Amino acid sequence: MTETQKTIQLGKNEILLERSQRAKQLSVSVKPFTGIRVAVPKGVSFKQAEKYAMSKNNWIKKQLDRVPLIEKESVLFLWSQKTTKRKAAEDRIINRVKELSKKYGYAFEKVTISNQNRYLGYCRGGKIYYNIAIAGFPDALLDYVILFELVHTVVKGGSIKIINELEKYYTGEELSQFLNEIIREYAKVYRYLTDGIK
Repeated sequence: MTETQKTIQLGKNEILLERSQRAKQLSVSVKPFTGIRVAVPKGVSFKQAEKYAMSKNNWIKKQLDRVPLIEKESVLFLWSQKTTKRKAAEDRIINRVKELSKKYGYAFEKVTISNQNRYLGYCRGGKIYYNIAIAGFPDALLDYVILFELVHTVVKGGSIKIINELEKYYTGEELSQFLNEIIREYAKVYRYLTDGIK
């Protein structure tokens, strides 16, 4: 039986050599999320395909440099386009902002929800901006992100001052746990995003 696939290692990169009925000649592609693939036409050996991949190493490296940004943007797009209604996601965040601001006595002028990808949230004066991605966070983690920016409307300066203020509401252990969860949950958003918001 003819082998249809073979995986090789080129430096740190794994490359899939795959036979293609449609390919007329050897070709290489680098695609976000799926990686590097060499299409191998009929009559061409995997050894030849491997040599071809090596000859394209510089081109492959250039394409790989672009992949992280493309994946990041694509994942955020997917997060904004999935089956949960965007309106429901925005409502979840905004309603919770109102509840927590009333509970803890923090005032704000306006809340904006967007697909901005640099921050989970940030504050300018009394205006608060949240990343729609947080709508997918567990309740306790969502509350922490929201409260962080509510505190920010009053406490000016860096994150340390804000976290010090948050110690009124959380223990040090809880704060540490939230920070670890943010790293884990936010990475999950970027990596897997198969169930997002539109």
